[in-house]
Amino acid sequence: MAPTKSAADTENGMTLYLNYLPYRLTMESGSQYDLFLSEVFPERNAEVALLAAPLQRAKYLFLENKNSCLFPSALAVFEGDGGTGSLLVSEPVDYLTLRLYTREPTHSDVALDGFAPSRLGVINGAVASRLFGKKLSHYAVVSSEEQLITMMELGRLDAIVGYHPDIALAFEKHGKPDLVFAQNKFINGFRYPLSFICHENETGRHFIGSINETISKMNQSGRLLEILGPHADVAGSLEPARPLTE
Repeated sequence: MAPTKSAADTENGMTLYLNYLPYRLTMESGSQYDLFLSEVFPERNAEVALLAAPLQRAKYLFLENKNSCLFPSALAVFEGDGGTGSLLVSEPVDYLTLRLYTREPTHSDVALDGFAPSRLGVINGAVASRLFGKKLSHYAVVSSEEQLITMMELGRLDAIVGYHPDIALAFEKHGKPDLVFAQNKFINGFRYPLSFICHENETGRHFIGSINETISKMNQSGRLLEILGPHADVAGSLEPARPLTE
């Protein structure tokens, strides 16, 4: 998908590259990050150009443009690109977690091994491969949230492993909010802070200082959670993510 411009750039302005997320950030979803960005960067703001692109494309564009920042992201994403010493990270806007979604609500701890692998749905990708390793083929591996929704609706799945709040937002968007329930426990302690990432230069320092003040005010007033909605995790201190293990 080609980047989509949503605000006029200026000669002295900067570019904010955005990771396109189907149910959170599309420049027109009316959900989560789109609501957040529309409040932080109103249309009249001509100093920041907003450009949305798929994850790898947005990351590439950001690394090539030193007068830019990236959102939402985490420093861990850049650890294999020559280090993170030349990058700045803002206060977290919220956290991305890996959770187990079940067909029925439960107040007790539920583990992955409590379900038959063939009845446990997971979207194919790096996380699924690292989590299940060579046993991945034993699980119900699909390519999209839509497939998970269909399989859960048909009773072919008992549970789902996926990113939160993405899975919850997908079911909500398709009018099936009560079809699955997210468990509170994070799988393998997976909890990544999602922030603004900028280059270590004058533009980056100025932007990070400004956005940190905005995030702090919105968090303290409760406005951040009000915008991001009930599925958001905005509480707690900044914690390093623990690696997934097979």
